[in-house]
Amino acid sequence: RRRGMRRGCTTGWQAASGPRAGGRGRKRRRRGSADKVYKVRVPLVGLERIGSVNPLAMEGVSKHIVVAIDTAIGEAGETRVVTFDFLPEQPESIRVLVGLLAGEEAQGVIRERHWRGIPQGGVSFCGEAAHCVERARQFNADYGSKKLQIYKNSCVTYADGLVAFLLGASQQELR
Repeated sequence: RRRGMRRGCTTGWQAASGPRAGGRGRKRRRRGSADKVYKVRVPLVGLERIGSVNPLAMEGVSKHIVVAIDTAIGEAGETRVVTFDFLPEQPESIRVLVGLLAGEEAQGVIRERHWRGIPQGGVSFCGEAAHCVERARQFNADYGSKKLQIYKNSCVTYADGLVAFLLGASQQELR
């Protein structure tokens, strides 16, 4: 497999092309159609500005994984993108960063945000399922440890677990 194609998601232009890419416009979708689930690589919190200064450096700082759900809303069939991620409560704290790199735990928090669209780079399409936003909120309420630790309970393990839950597959099946 190509690098970046693990965990049952596809990468490349297929995942980010079309009218929703980059947040351009709203796409109309048939009511009742399945939600689309993506994993998106984004810069670590606090390092977002590096891409505007040096786009080539984005690869080095795009280490944070966000689960994005493109879901239908309203009667008109418009869509919105709701994202979920797991990060330290104080993501810009040098003390927290040094502690995490040293193998310590940090208090984590699950965020829910709304994006204007799916970005063009670092996107992996994972699959489709119904009622993903509500089910993601249920997963978050039941999510075990809120302690973040780089190699045991991180944004990656959170995203893998959430995608597996939403798509009804075990994490082993997604690898």
